[in-house]
Amino acid sequence: MGLGRAVGTEAAQGASMHGAAETARIRQDVAAARDVARSALTNERFRLMLDQIVSPALSDVLIQMKNDSSQTDLRTAQQSYSETSSD
Repeated sequence: MGLGRAVGTEAAQGASMHGAAETARIRQDVAAARDVARSALTNERFRLMLDQIVSPALSDVLIQMKNDSSQTDLRTAQQSYSETSSD
């Protein structure tokens, strides 16, 4: 009877430690998300992009955009990104 209690206690402690580890992981994820959000809010380029997206004129254009089903390879996308990010 004592053995059953010890096994049950060990299982409960294992579950408790797993719960504590999960809670710590969630706290770290939340802290990382806050850091990213804070960084985005203080980034001027991000702010300008956000202003453009929420402008009524541009949002209408974005809604009407359609995929032309053309494929862009990685090299072309990286080159285009590097051109726009250096502005």
